[in-house]
Amino acid sequence: MKRWSIWLLVAAMAVMGLSTIANAETVLKVWAHHHPPRVEKTQALLDEFEQLNPGIKIEFTTMPYDAYWNKLLPSMAAGTGPDVLHVHGSWTTKFVDAKVWEPVPEAVLNEVQIGEWYEGVANAYKRNGKYYGLPYASNTWALYYNKDLFAEAGLDPEAPPVTWTDLITYGKKLTKFDNGKMVQSGFGLKTKGTHSMLDYFAILNQMGGTVLDENGRPALDTPVAKEALGFYVSLVKEHRLNDPDFLPGDEGFAQGKTAMHTAGSWFGDQMDLQYPDLNYGVALMPRVEGGLPLTCDIGSWGWSVSARSKNKDAAMRLFTFLQTKDAHVALFGVEGMPARADVVADPRIQQLVAGKPELDAFMQGAEYSMFIGDTIDWPKFEAAITARLESIFYDNVSVDAAATAMQKDAEKIIKR
Repeated sequence: MKRWSIWLLVAAMAVMGLSTIANAETVLKVWAHHHPPRVEKTQALLDEFEQLNPGIKIEFTTMPYDAYWNKLLPSMAAGTGPDVLHVHGSWTTKFVDAKVWEPVPEAVLNEVQIGEWYEGVANAYKRNGKYYGLPYASNTWALYYNKDLFAEAGLDPEAPPVTWTDLITYGKKLTKFDNGKMVQSGFGLKTKGTHSMLDYFAILNQMGGTVLDENGRPALDTPVAKEALGFYVSLVKEHRLNDPDFLPGDEGFAQGKTAMHTAGSWFGDQMDLQYPDLNYGVALMPRVEGGLPLTCDIGSWGWSVSARSKNKDAAMRLFTFLQTKDAHVALFGVEGMPARADVVADPRIQQLVAGKPELDAFMQGAEYSMFIGDTIDWPKFEAAITARLESIFYDNVSVDAAATAMQKDAEKIIKR
């Protein structure tokens, strides 16, 4: 009897074990920094994925940006981080070098139709011929202009400048002085602060130069780089379209005291929310004569899979789901314009933007976006270049001297 009871107990335990295995769920940890519009839409996508994959449970965690940035790499290196993570293209080299991002398999790239991505946007996630993530947004740059100020200056509010020559001509008509002091800026060229170098880098690309050469080394003291920098500086020092002591371009534009300003699509959302009566339009980035309206992309938001994930197959399945055309349509507008050309052309998106035609410039602009290149440590690189640009406007450093200093700074940061 005892032996029979023991066998019954063993059999029962075996059945219980099989039941536990049958009911076991794969738990995927998904992390993102907290941005309410994206969080809400992402949660809806994750709920949909769970419904389609009943054996997978998702734990979605968001946190403030600074906390996210500080926690992400150490936790991933320790193997305690997320399986799927919200990432920015400018982080790619740092995380790939730390061996914490999983390369995207060729089969997945084929499934999500990588050929539909704007190359300049997707390349932010590409290293050594492999993609380590993919973006759902593009961070294109465009020209905002105040239609009321155009009309006051006798300019057609529906005909923004196309070339930099046009912008100078328009800008001079739009700039006002009172006893030698600027009271209205024709073009709010950024002379200091975050993103001040993006106008310069766009001009550099348009003139045929690049921030980094084909070997990934800085190319900021070349003849074309100095020519582009000289033109950039001339907009303030020669043509006087802005003044270093005048309002920053974004503030001046918001107050109706700056006629033209370059920024991303997020700036329009900010204006619509805080200054709903501001009458503005948006156009493609001005171009050099005979050239294309190229801009400079520092990388955009997307998704990646952790190389330390214990559930890589399930994580890559979720990653694939988040890169589908439908998922990108669902995330439209939360952090920029689409990263895929077929999303731009999708009737659902066209219907959404029908009442907001100024978004067309950003939708078209993604085609002309050029990735800045692999800078390894973006915050240090941006700070160094910004400081050298500011030295021209505030310390009267010459263009040649600033370009030489930029090159040396960049070489220290990008050691190749």
